[in-house]
Amino acid sequence: MLNDHISTGQIYLTMGHTELRRGIDGLAVIVQEHYSKEIRENDIFIFCGRRNDCIKA
Repeated sequence: MLNDHISTGQIYLTMGHTELRRGIDGLAVIVQEHYSKEIRENDIFIFCGRRNDCIKA
């Protein structure tokens, strides 16, 4: 789903690889615990897979 870029908050690109089989809840836990970030409605977090040919936002 594409969103309107005007309403986008901060965009964060995570370093390293992430297990992309995790669901939205699992990725939210990574953001909150590992990066100590509060999840806000308009923020975008981008995760890369092991081979760096796939991303999940």
